[in-house]
Amino acid sequence: MKVFEKAKWIWAKGSLDIDDYIELKDEFVSTTDNISIRISCDSVYAIYLNNELIKFMNCSDYPFYKYYDEFLLPCHIGQNEIRIQVWHYGVNSQAYYKSNQGLVYEVIQNNKIISYSSNNSKVRIMNEYKNGYGKIITDQLGMSFYYDNTIEKSLFESAIEVDKTYDFHKREINAIELRDREEISIRENQGTLLVDLGKEIAGLLDIDIDSDCDQLITIAYGEHIDDGMVRRKIANRDFSVEFYAKKGNNKYLNPFRRLAGRYLEFHFSKPIKINYAGIRSVMYKHEIINKDFNDELINVIYQTSIRTLELCMHEHYEDCPWREQNLYAE
Repeated sequence: MKVFEKAKWIWAKGSLDIDDYIELKDEFVSTTDNISIRISCDSVYAIYLNNELIKFMNCSDYPFYKYYDEFLLPCHIGQNEIRIQVWHYGVNSQAYYKSNQGLVYEVIQNNKIISYSSNNSKVRIMNEYKNGYGKIITDQLGMSFYYDNTIEKSLFESAIEVDKTYDFHKREINAIELRDREEISIRENQGTLLVDLGKEIAGLLDIDIDSDCDQLITIAYGEHIDDGMVRRKIANRDFSVEFYAKKGNNKYLNPFRRLAGRYLEFHFSKPIKINYAGIRSVMYKHEIINKDFNDELINVIYQTSIRTLELCMHEHYEDCPWREQNLYAE
Protein backbone atom coordinates (compact mmCIF):
# COMPACT_ATOMS: atom_id res chain seq x y z
CA MET A 1 0.00 0.00 0.00
CA LYS A 2 1.39 3.41 -0.97
CA VAL A 3 1.39 5.64 2.10
CA PHE A 4 4.10 8.26 1.58
CA GLU A 5 3.46 10.50 -1.42
CA LYS A 6 6.67 12.55 -1.51
CA ALA A 7 8.88 11.21 1.25
CA LYS A 8 11.90 8.97 0.63
CA TRP A 9 13.73 6.62 2.95
CA ILE A 10 16.85 8.46 4.18
CA TRP A 11 19.84 8.10 6.50
CA ALA A 12 23.13 9.83 7.29
CA LYS A 13 26.14 9.14 5.09
CA GLY A 14 29.15 7.58 6.76
CA SER A 15 27.19 5.87 9.52
CA LEU A 16 27.86 2.36 10.75
CA ASP A 17 25.37 -0.39 10.05
CA ILE A 18 24.80 -1.63 13.61
CA ASP A 19 23.88 0.16 16.83
CA ASP A 20 23.90 3.59 15.16
CA TYR A 21 22.05 6.83 15.80
CA ILE A 22 21.01 9.75 13.61
CA GLU A 23 19.10 13.00 14.12
CA LEU A 24 17.07 14.94 11.55
CA LYS A 25 16.21 18.62 11.92
CA ASP A 26 13.60 20.54 9.96
CA GLU A 27 11.43 23.65 10.25
CA PHE A 28 7.98 24.45 8.94
CA VAL A 29 5.34 27.17 9.35
CA SER A 30 1.98 26.27 10.86
CA THR A 31 -1.16 28.25 10.07
CA THR A 32 -3.54 25.82 11.80
CA ASP A 33 -3.63 23.34 14.66
CA ASN A 34 -4.63 20.58 12.24
CA ILE A 35 -1.16 19.22 11.53
CA SER A 36 -0.24 15.55 11.53
CA ILE A 37 2.78 13.37 10.80
CA ARG A 38 3.23 9.97 9.19
CA ILE A 39 6.43 8.22 10.16
CA SER A 40 8.25 4.92 9.99
CA CYS A 41 11.83 3.92 10.72
CA ASP A 42 14.22 1.19 11.56
CA SER A 43 14.44 0.71 14.48
CA VAL A 44 12.94 3.19 17.01
CA TYR A 45 12.34 6.94 16.90
CA ALA A 46 11.89 9.88 19.24
CA ILE A 47 10.25 13.12 18.07
CA TYR A 48 11.04 16.51 19.62
CA LEU A 49 8.81 19.43 18.64
CA ASN A 50 10.13 22.84 19.67
CA ASN A 51 12.58 21.09 22.03
CA GLU A 52 9.89 19.04 23.77
CA LEU A 53 9.75 15.25 23.56
CA ILE A 54 6.28 14.54 22.21
CA LYS A 55 6.39 10.96 20.94
CA PHE A 56 8.55 7.89 21.17
CA MET A 57 7.72 4.38 20.06
CA ASN A 58 9.30 0.97 19.91
CA CYS A 59 8.56 0.11 16.29
CA SER A 60 8.28 -3.67 16.62
CA ASP A 61 7.64 -5.12 13.18
CA TYR A 62 9.28 -7.11 10.40
CA PRO A 63 11.08 -6.00 7.23
CA PHE A 64 8.36 -7.72 5.23
CA TYR A 65 5.51 -6.24 7.33
CA LYS A 66 6.37 -2.62 8.10
CA TYR A 67 4.27 -0.39 10.34
CA TYR A 68 3.89 3.36 10.13
CA ASP A 69 2.44 5.72 12.74
CA GLU A 70 0.17 8.70 12.14
CA PHE A 71 -0.82 11.25 14.77
CA LEU A 72 -1.43 14.97 15.36
CA LEU A 73 1.43 17.34 16.18
CA PRO A 74 0.91 19.95 18.93
CA CYS A 75 2.36 22.80 16.84
CA HIS A 76 2.58 26.51 17.50
CA ILE A 77 1.00 28.92 15.04
CA GLY A 78 4.03 30.17 13.14
CA GLN A 79 7.52 28.68 12.99
CA ASN A 80 8.07 25.17 14.38
CA GLU A 81 11.21 23.07 14.65
CA ILE A 82 11.00 19.30 14.52
CA ARG A 83 13.85 16.95 15.38
CA ILE A 84 13.56 13.22 14.81
CA GLN A 85 16.12 10.95 16.43
CA VAL A 86 16.43 7.31 15.35
CA TRP A 87 18.31 4.42 16.91
CA HIS A 88 19.00 1.60 14.44
CA TYR A 89 19.77 -1.77 16.04
CA GLY A 90 21.00 -3.79 13.06
CA VAL A 91 21.62 -6.91 15.17
CA ASN A 92 19.13 -9.74 15.58
CA SER A 93 17.69 -10.36 19.02
CA GLN A 94 14.56 -12.03 20.32
CA ALA A 95 12.90 -8.59 20.20
CA TYR A 96 14.16 -7.39 16.81
CA TYR A 97 14.40 -8.72 13.23
CA LYS A 98 17.49 -7.34 11.51
CA SER A 99 17.03 -4.81 8.71
CA ASN A 100 18.95 -1.87 7.26
CA GLN A 101 18.72 1.73 8.42
CA GLY A 102 16.01 4.14 7.39
CA LEU A 103 13.72 7.01 8.31
CA VAL A 104 10.71 8.18 6.32
CA TYR A 105 8.15 10.83 7.31
CA GLU A 106 5.71 13.44 6.04
CA VAL A 107 4.16 16.40 7.90
CA ILE A 108 0.66 17.22 6.61
CA GLN A 109 -1.25 20.48 7.04
CA ASN A 110 -4.81 20.70 5.68
CA ASN A 111 -4.14 17.70 3.42
CA LYS A 112 -0.97 19.32 2.03
CA ILE A 113 2.51 17.93 2.67
CA ILE A 114 4.66 20.73 4.12
CA SER A 115 7.72 18.77 5.26
CA TYR A 116 9.09 15.38 4.26
CA SER A 117 12.23 13.24 4.20
CA SER A 118 14.45 13.49 1.11
CA ASN A 119 18.09 13.91 0.14
CA ASN A 120 17.58 17.62 0.89
CA SER A 121 16.85 16.81 4.54
CA LYS A 122 19.46 17.79 7.14
CA VAL A 123 20.70 14.94 9.30
CA ARG A 124 23.68 14.13 11.48
CA ILE A 125 25.22 11.08 13.06
CA MET A 126 24.57 11.39 16.80
CA ASN A 127 28.22 11.08 17.83
CA GLU A 128 27.32 11.64 21.48
CA TYR A 129 26.26 7.98 21.41
CA LYS A 130 28.92 5.32 20.94
CA ASN A 131 27.88 4.16 17.49
CA GLY A 132 28.72 0.56 16.70
CA TYR A 133 29.24 -0.29 20.38
CA GLY A 134 26.98 -3.34 20.33
CA LYS A 135 27.03 -3.99 24.08
CA ILE A 136 24.42 -6.66 24.85
CA ILE A 137 22.18 -6.58 27.92
CA THR A 138 20.51 -9.95 27.28
CA ASP A 139 19.94 -12.09 24.21
CA GLN A 140 16.25 -11.25 24.48
CA LEU A 141 16.51 -7.47 24.98
CA GLY A 142 19.44 -6.77 22.73
CA MET A 143 21.72 -3.77 23.17
CA SER A 144 22.51 -1.22 25.85
CA PHE A 145 23.95 2.27 25.18
CA TYR A 146 26.90 4.55 25.93
CA TYR A 147 26.24 8.32 25.98
CA ASP A 148 29.03 10.93 26.12
CA ASN A 149 27.92 14.27 27.55
CA THR A 150 31.33 15.89 27.03
CA ILE A 151 31.57 15.58 23.27
CA GLU A 152 31.00 18.37 20.73
CA LYS A 153 28.02 17.26 18.69
CA SER A 154 28.42 16.67 14.97
CA LEU A 155 27.05 19.07 12.36
CA PHE A 156 24.00 18.54 10.17
CA GLU A 157 24.61 17.55 6.55
CA SER A 158 22.48 16.53 3.59
CA ALA A 159 20.84 13.11 3.93
CA ILE A 160 21.27 10.22 1.54
CA GLU A 161 18.44 8.12 0.17
CA VAL A 162 18.47 4.44 1.11
CA ASP A 163 16.88 1.48 -0.62
CA LYS A 164 13.94 0.27 1.43
CA THR A 165 10.69 -0.87 -0.17
CA TYR A 166 7.95 -2.14 2.11
CA ASP A 167 4.31 -3.02 2.22
CA PHE A 168 3.14 -0.55 4.89
CA HIS A 169 0.49 -1.17 7.53
CA LYS A 170 -0.87 1.48 9.87
CA ARG A 171 -0.21 0.83 13.54
CA GLU A 172 -3.62 0.83 15.17
CA ILE A 173 -2.56 0.71 18.82
CA ASN A 174 -2.09 3.70 21.11
CA ALA A 175 1.35 5.19 21.65
CA ILE A 176 2.95 4.53 25.01
CA GLU A 177 2.91 7.52 27.36
CA LEU A 178 5.69 8.99 29.50
CA ARG A 179 4.69 9.49 33.14
CA ASP A 180 6.02 11.98 35.70
CA ARG A 181 9.03 11.39 37.92
CA GLU A 182 8.51 9.21 41.00
CA GLU A 183 9.88 9.86 44.49
CA ILE A 184 13.22 8.18 45.16
CA SER A 185 15.61 7.56 48.03
CA ILE A 186 19.42 7.54 47.75
CA ARG A 187 22.07 6.00 49.98
CA GLU A 188 25.78 5.25 49.81
CA ASN A 189 26.44 1.58 49.23
CA GLN A 190 29.96 0.09 49.28
CA GLY A 191 31.51 2.95 47.29
CA THR A 192 28.52 3.40 44.99
CA LEU A 193 25.26 5.36 45.19
CA LEU A 194 22.12 3.24 45.32
CA VAL A 195 18.82 4.73 44.16
CA ASP A 196 15.66 3.04 45.42
CA LEU A 197 12.59 3.79 43.28
CA GLY A 198 10.30 2.31 45.93
CA LYS A 199 8.70 -0.11 43.49
CA GLU A 200 9.42 -1.74 40.16
CA ILE A 201 9.10 0.66 37.21
CA ALA A 202 9.45 0.06 33.48
CA GLY A 203 10.45 3.10 31.47
CA LEU A 204 13.16 5.58 30.46
CA LEU A 205 16.33 6.49 32.34
CA ASP A 206 16.14 10.09 33.60
CA ILE A 207 19.11 11.62 35.45
CA ASP A 208 20.19 14.99 36.82
CA ILE A 209 23.64 14.76 38.41
CA ASP A 210 26.61 16.95 39.29
CA SER A 211 30.10 15.56 38.70
CA ASP A 212 33.41 16.82 40.11
CA CYS A 213 35.12 16.07 36.79
CA ASP A 214 34.69 14.49 33.37
CA GLN A 215 34.26 10.79 34.12
CA LEU A 216 32.60 7.55 33.13
CA ILE A 217 29.58 6.54 35.20
CA THR A 218 28.23 3.01 34.88
CA ILE A 219 24.58 2.69 35.90
CA ALA A 220 23.43 -0.81 36.85
CA TYR A 221 19.74 -1.55 37.21
CA GLY A 222 17.80 -4.43 38.67
CA GLU A 223 14.85 -5.80 40.58
CA HIS A 224 16.56 -6.84 43.82
CA ILE A 225 19.70 -6.40 45.95
CA ASP A 226 19.86 -9.71 47.80
CA ASP A 227 23.66 -9.47 48.07
CA GLY A 228 23.61 -5.78 49.00
CA MET A 229 24.22 -4.54 45.47
CA VAL A 230 22.35 -4.47 42.19
CA ARG A 231 22.96 -7.71 40.34
CA ARG A 232 24.56 -6.17 37.26
CA LYS A 233 26.21 -9.26 35.75
CA ILE A 234 24.39 -12.59 35.72
CA ALA A 235 26.08 -15.23 33.54
CA ASN A 236 26.47 -13.52 30.12
CA ARG A 237 23.93 -10.80 30.92
CA ASP A 238 24.97 -7.23 31.75
CA PHE A 239 22.21 -5.03 33.15
CA SER A 240 23.93 -1.67 32.81
CA VAL A 241 24.20 1.45 30.69
CA GLU A 242 27.09 3.92 30.51
CA PHE A 243 27.10 7.70 30.76
CA TYR A 244 30.23 9.81 30.35
CA ALA A 245 29.57 12.87 32.49
CA LYS A 246 31.05 16.32 32.01
CA LYS A 247 32.33 18.38 34.91
CA GLY A 248 29.38 20.22 36.44
CA ASN A 249 25.70 19.56 35.86
CA ASN A 250 24.45 16.77 33.61
CA LYS A 251 20.83 16.24 32.59
CA TYR A 252 19.84 13.32 30.38
CA LEU A 253 16.73 11.37 29.36
CA ASN A 254 17.15 8.37 27.06
CA PRO A 255 14.06 8.01 24.80
CA PHE A 256 15.04 4.70 23.16
CA ARG A 257 16.02 1.92 25.58
CA ARG A 258 13.31 0.83 28.03
CA LEU A 259 14.75 -0.25 31.38
CA ALA A 260 12.95 -1.87 34.30
CA GLY A 261 13.61 -2.54 37.95
CA ARG A 262 13.40 -1.04 41.42
CA TYR A 263 17.06 -0.06 41.87
CA LEU A 264 19.71 1.97 40.07
CA GLU A 265 23.32 1.77 41.22
CA PHE A 266 25.86 4.41 40.17
CA HIS A 267 29.52 3.37 39.82
CA PHE A 268 32.05 6.24 39.49
CA SER A 269 35.66 7.17 40.25
CA LYS A 270 35.29 10.75 41.56
CA PRO A 271 32.48 12.22 43.68
CA ILE A 272 29.09 12.88 42.13
CA LYS A 273 25.88 14.35 43.50
CA ILE A 274 22.54 12.94 42.39
CA ASN A 275 19.90 15.65 42.15
CA TYR A 276 17.54 13.12 40.59
CA ALA A 277 17.94 9.68 39.10
CA GLY A 278 15.11 7.36 38.22
CA ILE A 279 13.18 5.42 35.64
CA ARG A 280 10.30 7.44 34.13
CA SER A 281 7.39 5.06 33.71
CA VAL A 282 6.13 4.46 30.19
CA MET A 283 2.79 2.77 29.84
CA TYR A 284 0.14 1.94 27.29
CA LYS A 285 -2.92 4.19 27.64
CA HIS A 286 -5.62 2.32 29.55
CA GLU A 287 -8.26 2.53 32.25
CA ILE A 288 -8.29 0.49 35.46
CA ILE A 289 -11.46 -1.22 36.67
CA ASN A 290 -11.33 -1.00 40.46
CA LYS A 291 -13.03 -3.76 42.39
CA ASP A 292 -13.62 -4.56 46.05
CA PHE A 293 -13.82 -8.28 46.81
CA ASN A 294 -14.62 -7.72 50.52
CA ASP A 295 -11.42 -9.61 51.30
CA GLU A 296 -8.22 -7.72 52.09
CA LEU A 297 -5.89 -10.42 50.74
CA ILE A 298 -7.80 -10.81 47.47
CA ASN A 299 -7.88 -7.03 47.05
CA VAL A 300 -4.08 -6.92 47.40
CA ILE A 301 -3.69 -9.78 44.92
CA TYR A 302 -5.97 -7.96 42.46
CA GLN A 303 -4.01 -4.69 42.71
CA THR A 304 -0.71 -6.57 42.39
CA SER A 305 -2.02 -8.32 39.29
CA ILE A 306 -3.00 -4.98 37.73
CA ARG A 307 0.43 -3.53 38.49
CA THR A 308 2.12 -6.57 36.95
CA LEU A 309 0.06 -6.21 33.77
CA GLU A 310 0.86 -2.48 33.57
CA LEU A 311 4.60 -3.15 33.79
CA CYS A 312 4.30 -5.52 30.83
CA MET A 313 1.95 -3.36 28.73
CA HIS A 314 3.74 -1.48 25.95
CA GLU A 315 3.67 -1.98 22.16
CA HIS A 316 2.69 -5.54 23.01
CA TYR A 317 2.27 -7.59 26.17
CA GLU A 318 5.55 -8.90 27.55
CA ASP A 319 6.51 -11.91 29.61
CA CYS A 320 8.56 -9.77 32.03
CA PRO A 321 9.67 -6.12 32.08
CA TRP A 322 13.27 -6.43 33.31
CA ARG A 323 15.07 -9.25 31.51
CA GLU A 324 13.23 -10.01 28.27
CA GLN A 325 10.32 -7.71 27.24
CA ASN A 326 9.20 -10.31 24.70
CA LEU A 327 5.81 -11.50 23.56
CA TYR A 328 5.71 -15.29 23.49
CA ALA A 329 3.04 -16.82 21.30
CA GLU A 330 2.01 -20.47 21.02
